[in-house]
Amino acid sequence: MTDFDHVVCFAAFQFLDPVHLTACLARMFMVARKSVTAIHEDLSDTYIENMKKRNGELCTNFNHISTLEEFGVPKGWKQVLMKHFPLYDNPNIGEVVYGFAIRFERA
Repeated sequence: MTDFDHVVCFAAFQFLDPVHLTACLARMFMVARKSVTAIHEDLSDTYIENMKKRNGELCTNFNHISTLEEFGVPKGWKQVLMKHFPLYDNPNIGEVVYGFAIRFERA
């Protein structure tokens, strides 16, 4: 298995269902030697429903804030950042999409 100093993921979690997200997170911590950093979109129900209407069920979006909280902090790691901030304006639904930046470092 290849290891990496830093594992980073930006705006990709939303396309995974909760089971696959949990598996992905576990794998990220398995291969990271120093840090894991991710930005996850805090998608509203309006955003998710709008995407279903526009793209059908083939492109499902999820808000995984609760999944990330339930995953917690793995043994041997510490959470050093959890910041909620505006990511972008979505003109299709007329709202600002917020995100969470999270970062973990080896303890």
